Amino acid sequence: MHFQQGELLEIDHIKPISCGGKKEWQNLQLLHRHCHDEKTANDGSLKSHIDKMETH
Repeated sequence: MHFQQGELLEIDHIKPISCGGKKEWQNLQLLHRHCHDEKTANDGSLKSHIDKMETH
């Protein structure tokens, strides 16, 4: 897919911080918002975020 003017884009951590990823530019990518939502739902980062919220 290609980016088009006016589309919603988000910066994503390739390896989520919650799964051991680092806060480095090499660990960032630009994704369409819907692609980012899908990746987050499948990469374990959403579950670990929810788990953290439940323990605090």
